[in-house]
This record gives sequence, C-alpha cells and structure tokens, in this order.
Amino acid sequence: MVEYRHELVTKVAQQISAQLKSDESCPDLAKLLSLSSHTVPTMSGVSDIDYPSPATHSSSAAPSSRQLSLISETPVPPDILAEFANMQSTCLAGLMPEVSRAWLTIDNILYLWNYRDGSDPTYYDGLHESIVAVGLVPPKHNIFKSEIQHLLVICTAVEIVLLGVRFNQLESTAQMGPQGEGPLPSYELILLPQPLFTVSTDSILISCILGTPAGRIFMGARDGCLYELEYRSGEGWFGGKKCWKVNHSKTTLSYFVPPFLSFGEEEAIAQLVMDETRNMVFSRSENGTIRVFDLGPNGNELSRTAAMSEQTILNSAASIARSVDKSNFKKIVSIAAIRSTESHYLNLLAITHTGARLYFTTKGFNYGAAYRPYMLALVHVRLPPGFASVTSSRPVDVRKAVYSAGTLLLCTPRDQNSDVLWCVSNDTFSFNVPLSEVQSCVHLDLSTWDLCKVQNPKHLQPPHMLHSVSPPAAVNQFSAERQQFVLLNETSTLILEKLQPVDQLRDLMLENEGPDCDDVKIFFLNNKPEEACAMALLLACEEKSLYNRIKGWAIRAILLYGGEPSFGSHNSQDSSFNPGVASTPYIGSAAGSRNLLGTFAHSPKFISVPIFISRLLRDFWEFPIFEESKLQGSSTATVFCRLSSTKVSSILRIMSQLNTILPEIFDGAAAKDTWVSVQMRQDPDREKFISDAFKIEFDHYQHLTIISVKIEEFLAFMSVLLDHDLQSVISSMSNSTKQTLRDTKFSDIITGNSELGSTLCMALINQYILDSSKTDSLCEKLRNICPSVFSADDAICAKANDLLQAGLKTLDPDSQEEMLHESLNMFKKVCHVVDIQEVCKHYQQVDFCEGVVDLSICAAVRKDPQNLAAAYFRNLKPSDDLNGRAAYNHRHACYQNIVNMLHYYHTISNSEHQVKPGFSPGGSHRPQVEKRTITSLEASNYFDLVLQECLGKHDEALHYSIYQFLLSCNMHDKILDNSCPSLEAFLTCTARCSPENSLIIIQELLWKYYEKTGNFEAAARVLCRLAERRTTSVDLDQRVNFLARALVSVKSCPGLIEPQLMKEIEDKLEVAEVQKKVSASIASLSTIPPEEKDEMIAVLDSELFNLTQLYSTFVSEYSLSECKLAIVSVAGHNDKSTVEKVWQELIDSLCNETLHLDPATRVKVLTSRFSEIAASYGSNERFFPVMFIIKHLEKRSCELQMDISWVFLMFHGLGLAPHDVLVLYVDLWRSKETIWKILGKPFHLLSVIISLVSHFINVFPSHGDSASRRHFVQVASDFASKESVNLKALSSTDNTCKTLHMELKSLIVRLDRMC
Repeated sequence: MVEYRHELVTKVAQQISAQLKSDESCPDLAKLLSLSSHTVPTMSGVSDIDYPSPATHSSSAAPSSRQLSLISETPVPPDILAEFANMQSTCLAGLMPEVSRAWLTIDNILYLWNYRDGSDPTYYDGLHESIVAVGLVPPKHNIFKSEIQHLLVICTAVEIVLLGVRFNQLESTAQMGPQGEGPLPSYELILLPQPLFTVSTDSILISCILGTPAGRIFMGARDGCLYELEYRSGEGWFGGKKCWKVNHSKTTLSYFVPPFLSFGEEEAIAQLVMDETRNMVFSRSENGTIRVFDLGPNGNELSRTAAMSEQTILNSAASIARSVDKSNFKKIVSIAAIRSTESHYLNLLAITHTGARLYFTTKGFNYGAAYRPYMLALVHVRLPPGFASVTSSRPVDVRKAVYSAGTLLLCTPRDQNSDVLWCVSNDTFSFNVPLSEVQSCVHLDLSTWDLCKVQNPKHLQPPHMLHSVSPPAAVNQFSAERQQFVLLNETSTLILEKLQPVDQLRDLMLENEGPDCDDVKIFFLNNKPEEACAMALLLACEEKSLYNRIKGWAIRAILLYGGEPSFGSHNSQDSSFNPGVASTPYIGSAAGSRNLLGTFAHSPKFISVPIFISRLLRDFWEFPIFEESKLQGSSTATVFCRLSSTKVSSILRIMSQLNTILPEIFDGAAAKDTWVSVQMRQDPDREKFISDAFKIEFDHYQHLTIISVKIEEFLAFMSVLLDHDLQSVISSMSNSTKQTLRDTKFSDIITGNSELGSTLCMALINQYILDSSKTDSLCEKLRNICPSVFSADDAICAKANDLLQAGLKTLDPDSQEEMLHESLNMFKKVCHVVDIQEVCKHYQQVDFCEGVVDLSICAAVRKDPQNLAAAYFRNLKPSDDLNGRAAYNHRHACYQNIVNMLHYYHTISNSEHQVKPGFSPGGSHRPQVEKRTITSLEASNYFDLVLQECLGKHDEALHYSIYQFLLSCNMHDKILDNSCPSLEAFLTCTARCSPENSLIIIQELLWKYYEKTGNFEAAARVLCRLAERRTTSVDLDQRVNFLARALVSVKSCPGLIEPQLMKEIEDKLEVAEVQKKVSASIASLSTIPPEEKDEMIAVLDSELFNLTQLYSTFVSEYSLSECKLAIVSVAGHNDKSTVEKVWQELIDSLCNETLHLDPATRVKVLTSRFSEIAASYGSNERFFPVMFIIKHLEKRSCELQMDISWVFLMFHGLGLAPHDVLVLYVDLWRSKETIWKILGKPFHLLSVIISLVSHFINVFPSHGDSASRRHFVQVASDFASKESVNLKALSSTDNTCKTLHMELKSLIVRLDRMC
C-alpha cells in the first residue's frame, strides 16, 4: 500500500500544469518561418530540413508517410446525375460543409444532397435564368424566425434571390460524429419555396459569395467590385427597399448602381475569404490581384485597406527567392486566411499554380491585436516539395487548394480525367523550429470539382486559449477531432481524414507487425521518446484497441523505447521545460563512489503520463468545469457544466484504460532488478544510484497513480451526475456553494484542495432523499465507482441525512426524537464533511436544540482541536497569527448556527406568537413539514435552555460567541446572570479592542461583574478608568457618579483594599466636584456667546482635568471667583493672603452681579449666596477668614450705601453667636484702618456696632440663654463706655460724633438695665 504524501501528489499535479503551460507556449507561425520583421522577408522550402525524410536515421525502407485516410465515398444521387441529359448551357458545382451538403446547378435549377450518405436530395426551380453563383450564409440576428437557420443566396444574370433554409432532424438516420460527439448535421433540408428577398443585379454578374458570422453577405462580381447585399426587417420611413446591394469598391454614391454607372475594373473577383478572428475580408481576382477589406473591430464596418496586383506580388516573390524561377509565382490559384489562433503577425496565405505559398501581413510585426490592418506586404515565400534535395516530385498546375491549421491540400491533374491530391503538413514534426513538413500524394480516379474542409462540431476551448496560438497536432490529437476534408467530383463525394502522428505510429506497427523495428525506433527518436510514449499510451487506451493487438504493441513500444530513470542530465529533454527532472539534487552517501551524482531525471515513459493526462484534460484542467450564464429568454443566471455527457464518457473511457495499463508498464519495474543486477556486476559502484533511481521513480509513479485514479473516479461521478437533473442538483445548493462551483479549478478538486466533489455527491443524494427514493443503491454505486469522491464519511453523511429527513416527516414524538438523536450521532462523526448549517436549520425546524448545540461544538472542535481560537481572542486577535485567525473564523462559523437559533427564539419571545414554517433550503423541491406555532413563553424557555446549556459547556470560544450575541441584543442582565470565568476574559479583551461607542457599556458590565463576584478593588479600578476616560460618551455627572461608586466599592472591604487607592479615589472625586462646579458656573455666565459656552461645557464633559488645568483653562479665563475658592480649598492652600484675595474677588463679583437690583432684593440675594458658600467653607477657618470677609463686606456695603445691619445679621444667621459677632466688629473697629476715612465714613463700623447692639438688645428678651446675654452685655457695655468717652471730646466739633455719642449713652443706659 502506497504511503500517501500530499507534497508528491501536488508535485505530480504541478507537472501536469507545467506541461499544459509548455504546450500553450507553442511558437507562432512567423517564428516557424524564421520571421522577425515585415521589412526582412524570408524564404524556405529549399533545405533538407524543410521537407525531411522520416527515415533519415534508418537504412531500412522509409516508414509509411501516409497522411490522408479515405473515410467514405458516396455517389451522387442517380436522379441528379440523370439531369445532366437536360443541360442546355451552364453547369456549376460546389460544397456547403456547414450543412454537409453538395450542390449542383444545371441551367436554372439548383440541386442539393447530403454528401455523407447521398440522402435528402432537394431542388429549387423557381428561377428563369441560368444560375451563375450559389452561396450559403448565416442570417442576421432578430430578422427572421428562429426556424430559418441559414440563407441560400442564388444569383442569375438578372436577379439575386434569398431563400430561407431550415432543417428537420432525422433521428433514425443521424450519423454519429467522431469520438461519439453527437450526431453530425444529418437532417432533412427544407428550402422555403417563396423567396425572402429578390433584388436586381443591374446587369452585373456575381462570381462568388461570402457570408460572415454576423449575417453580412458579400459578393464578388465579374466587374471587379465587391458588393454587399443589405436587408432589413421593415421598410424605411420613405418607402425604401428591404433589400439592396452596396458597392464597396466605389464611392458612397454607388449605393444604387445603375448599369450605365458600372465602371468596373474588369478584373473579375474569383474568390472571397474571411478571417473571422480579426474581422477581415480578402479578395482574389482572376488576374491574381489581392485586396484587403477591414470590417472594423466589431465586424459591422467596411473599408478598403490595401491591395497588391499580380505583377507586384510576382516581383516581390522573385526578389525574395532570387534563386528560383520567377514563373513559379506567376499565377495565384487560391488564397486562405491565417487566423489569429495560428499567428499573431501573418494574415493571408496565397497558393500559386506550382504549389508555392506566399505569406502576407496586413499590419507588420510591431503592432498588437488592437491595431487594424493598414497594408499588405509579402513577408515569406515557401517553396513546394521538389526544390529540396530529399524530394524529387513537385506539384504542377494546381487547380484547387485548401489550407487549414498547418495542413495544405493541393489538387493537380494527373491526366485529363484524373487528379493527384497532395497533402503537405508539419504534424509529424510538430515541435521542430524552423518549420519542417512531410508531403504525401493520393491518386484520384476523377477530376476534382471542389475541395473544402469539413466543419467539425464546435470544440471546447480553454477560456484563455480563445485568442492564443493553438498548439500543434501532437498536442491537439489527444482531445480534438481529426481534420476532415470533402472532395466532389462528377460521380461522388469523398471524405478524407487527416491522420495525426498517433495514426502514423499505428501504421508503422501494423506495417512491421509490432514495435520491434527500426521504423518505430526512429519514430520515437524523431518525436522525442516522451512524446512518442504519450502517443503509444493513446493507442493503448483507444476503444478499438481493446480487442486487437495494437494495445499490446503500444505497451511493448513504451517498454522498449521509454528509457529508464537516472541521475545526471536527461538527454531526451532539450527544452527549457523539464517536468521529469526533480527539483532537489540527489545526495549519495558512498564516499568512494565515482562522480555519478546529479539531478534526478525521470524516464521518458514516466514523463509521458503527465503529458498524456495534461493533453487529454487540457480543456478544463486549470479551469472550473462549471460556469454561469443566462439562458436565452431568461433574466436569471444559471450554473451549468462546461462538459457534455458524451465528452465526459469519452475521457472517462480513456482514463479507465490508462489506469488499467499503467501497472503493466510500471509495476514491471520490479522485473528491472534483473537489468540492475547485470549493470551492478559490470560496475558495482553504480549499485546504490541505479537502485535508488528506480525506487524514486516507482514512488512517484504510485502518487501519479493516485492522481490518475482520482481523475477517473471524479469523471465517473460526473458521468452519473450528468445523467441526472443537474440543474435541480445545483439549484438546491447555497449561493456560496454555487460560487465555489464557478471558482474551483478541476485540478484543485483532484489534488484534494477542494471538497467540491463531496458537496456535489451530497447534493445529488439529497435529490433522491427529497424525492422519497432509496439512497442505498445510489450510495453503493458511488462508493464503487468513485470512492475517492464519495468516501465512507460521505456514506455516513448520506445515511444521517436520510434519518434526518425521516425524522422531520414523522409525527410520533418518540420516533422523531430517536431518529434525530441517531442522525446527530452520525453527523458528529462526519461533521468535517457535512454542511452543518443546513443540518442545524433542519434541527431548529423541530426545536431540536440539543442537536444544534452539540453538532456545532463538535464541528468547531474538529476544525480547531487545539483551541487556538480562544488564545487568538485573548491575545486581541493579532494580525500575524494566521493559524489563530483561521481557527477563530472556523469556530465562529460553527457557533453562528447556535447564535442564529438564539436570535430566532429571542425574536419570537418578544412577540405574541410566531408561526414557524417548515424550513426549505435551496429550492421548492424540498418537502414541507407541518407548520407549528410556538408562543412567546415557549420561545423564552427555549432561549434560556439553550443559553444555559451553552454556558455550561467547557468551551471558552463558544462562550465568547454567546456573550457577543447577548451584547449585540443589549441583554446585559443575561450576561451578568452567570459568573463564568470566561466572562471576565471576554469583557477585558473586548474592552481593549472595542470602538468608543460600545466601550463604555463593556466597562460598565465589567465593574458590575467584579462587584458581583466580590472583587471590589478591580471594580473600583474599572470605575476610575471609566471616569477618567477621555470620551464624549460620558458626561461629567456620570464621571462623578463613577468615582462615587468606586469610593463605595473600596469602602466595602476596607481591610482588603490599599489605603492609597482609597485616598486617590477621594482626591479624584473632590477634583471632579470642583470641575462640576466650574461647568455649572460657566453655564450660568451670560457674558459669553452660547456657542462658546456649549463648547466649554462639552470640553469639561469629555474628560477629568486636574486643578492646575481647571484654573488656567477655565477659572482664570472666565474669572470664576467661587471656583477659585473651591480650587484653593481642595488644593489645601494655606497662604492667608491668597485666600483673602480670592474672597475679595468673590465678594466684589457677587456685589457687582447685584448692582442692578433694588437694595432690599440685593440684600436678600447676597445673603442667600453667602449662606451657600459659607455652608461649604465655614467649618474651615483657613478658607473662611471671617474677619476679612466682614471687613470687605462692610466696605462694599458702605460703598453701595446698603443697610448697615445686613452683614451682621447674615453672619448671625450663619450660626455665629451675638457676642462673637460683636467681638469681631469691636476688633475690626479698634484696628483703626484708614479705609473708612478714605471712603468718607470713618464712623461706619461704629454705626454698625451700635445697630448690632441695639438689635440684639431687642432680641435677647425672647432669645438666647442668660450666660450668652450676660457675656454680650458685658462686652457691649465695655465698648460703649470707652467709645463714649472717646467721642465726647469730638462731639463739640462734629455733629456725627455728637449723634453717635448720644446713641452710645442711650445704649449704656439700656445695657445697665439688662444687668
């Protein structure tokens, strides 16, 4: 049993791809002709290498060089031949290979018949004049009904008639095409009797007709002009014709050409050809003049580009081939377009009457495909066989010529009644540069009337090869049909097939009764051993080889000439491509061995297998086999298979044969031990290297077999798939799977880089299940024919799916539960290959929540067994962790099924009720389960059940997905209901990489989680981070609340929290309160614009500032005196002068704010504001200097002439006892400050004291205790007595003093009474 090594399988696949690339890099025809510039023309055909003999290296007779094989010879229907007796004037004949018809005109009657079998004779006799030209052309689009597939153009001397042509397929007589590619055009041809259009010739004789794929009709005339037959579906506005002819050889005035204006060049056009790949038309006149017409990039224009007369061509050819007689180029008998699939530079081939080939270009070698033709230049002359020394005979008087894809057929007369058909082709020497060709001759019994190439059914081309140079026959012979040519003579039609190199190998072995001959050996040498081995494989794999001796001969030829593996240079490989050479040099271990080490080289027979496979599958190996397109009349795109059922069957048959014969070739390598032993006896030092070479190749062969078998098995599966309703299978798939179908290359399916095969298998089986059919027989069939595509896991999956569908249909709850659990157990075994999304949708359909959860978890673990996803998430999803990202994505995709189910139940639980329809993924063919209604309460219970089950699993990555879902649905309470350790990791990691708008929510959940779990310190730290975070999502009030909550948290367990943390939080809270006060102060300002105010408040809301920032940015800027006091207080500033300065500013500010008020209101406002401030700072004498405050208030009261009693009354209201107020005022009076004199009221304080004492004397009888009253009276009496004496001396000169003295005396009396 071979040990599977994926790298070797991949290497074999790379060899196949490399061979494809090598085949596609085939040389341009210009390179084969040694052309590098259109200004340097070249010549060939005179050297031996131009026409080499296949037997150059052999002394034996030349091997068979037969290139054409007669496929069939069909006589002209006798009834048509009998009409020759009625011929009066003219007779024409030709071929219509597009519809497998030959035609014959006798006077005015046209006859047609199927040239393949002589059937379906048809005639048209609706004309009155002799027919001069006949042509079959495609119709224009959207002009006629779809039944009209072709137009038959019949020209007489007076009119041009267009007939409609349609076909009825005759299934009973339809013939199969080559390689089983379906029926050839063997239909009943029906000519519509009534002409579609008829137009006058205006006395112009038409000589040839050409139709383009777009439906344009060109006609060459005897007057040397090129005409186009235009037609349209309806008449114009001015009653114009539906059909008319246009002269493209004249000016635009010649749209309607009357006879007297027909100034032709009198050089009749004899042939028109078209290059469909470049949209160019070439014409050849009877005198040999060639003209070029450009139809434009889209084929809907026409312009005359260039022309060369016969004399100019003759002179150019003679100057190129100076050593050749000029007469060899005198007469051009045929031209052929060289398509872009053969050369990017050459455009036209002209064949002379001697068989010489003249190659022309229309735009030179320096322009790309987008450039249009602008000239006509002869660049190469290829002489026919007979000019080289190895050839003797040469063509003479060529009458007919056909050129196609490197093959040239020339028809020359042998005598008056017979011809010789020459075939010149480079197929035998496909890889030779410069061009090397082989010629052969076929003798024909009759003269040839017409000769053309048979148009085979359209061949599938790789997308990138549609506009590239096509590979040579040695490559195409593995997948394309052989070229066929049809020849018409006076009695029959002959169909000839161009033999390919593989056919020549068969002929050689048949002629020599096996491969043991020099001819076969030379064939292997001429074609390279690996190329010849690939052809031998093709012979051995042909269907007819199963029952003849060719198969055995082909295998023996491979063994004889297929070479052996070796170390060192591989002599048979002389190109840059070398798939047989290993990339790593072999390192020997024998120290004394000779210098035989080198790069390992496979044997040619091994290399031939990748060559064989690459060319057999070249149409689709590197491309998807499914593509999308819109069907005609449909607006929706459909995915379909690019391969037909017959194509798949054909390749499958060959691959099956290949896998049968490969063991005969390579398993016999063990028998090579005899050869090795002989070599070792002759040279013992080579023992290890020869043995290792065979072991390496045999190991690689076993992995090559793996590829080959996988190809066979997948094609076998495709054959089964195409036998069913493919569209139904594809339509049942999801859009992502359909996209995978369109994107996956065939090679990726084979090398195991895609699970597309298994997906298609399950989709096919689902069709059986859904149609209530048995799946066992289909599963058994798939297991037998394609075990690598439909594996044991796929079989389990199919059985599980069968149980699932049965469970969905049953109405018995117990049976349903049993079936669902059994299907779940089976699905869990194969969860790596099953589409769990579809299965989970079915489980959810019947509320089998356990199945959804278990299957999703099982699939996630299967894809990420090391739980890299959880680590990837915890590490904040690093960009360089590719494995972790892949694992995370895989798990996330699996868990999405659970999330979808939770979302479904959550949606229903928030509504009154929900009708759940039967789930039907992928199309309307799936059965509907009976609808079921679940209430919102049931949905809520299911939701809680699934949530509890998921969070109870030891699956951290699953928890993350659940938390994310709950978070997206704002179900924060559900998140905090559990205390799983994974929640902390989720919230922490999510907070570190979340956007700003969701970060706050995450952190709020995090601190609540910490508080719930008793981690108060962590909760406090999170709250502090929330408060300090710079963001507009949190306002200042919330920040203060966060800090307050943090302080509560740290105080909840004082013994466990660091004191420093508590102090930091308290300080931050105090500063935040100051910031809040600053914000409120700015909001109350009326002196700044509203926009600026809003901006400042937003700034204060966006983050927490320190005291310095608050002071410099806001308080100082806007003169917020009260806020200055708060900052000084919080900062603990002990400087007395600073505090007093702040109070002075504050008092002045408050007083200034009330200037507009009346005295009584002003007093009330000031009293209220100072009461509020005193409530905050009155308890701390450092920040509430009472003496200074009273002095400055009295100063301002004096200045503003306010009531003299309001200050002491306010302080008494703040809680100061009367005697304390009195003492403060007495001390203030005795300080004898000069400010009062400056204010012009030196006795203001004395007046206030007198008012204070009088007020309290009146109050004390009903308020205050006796001790307080006694103390107050004593202080007041002392003050009044002393000041009375002081004022007595001044009263004689100052009336104010006199008044105050009298008031003091009155107070003394009243105070004495109180004592």
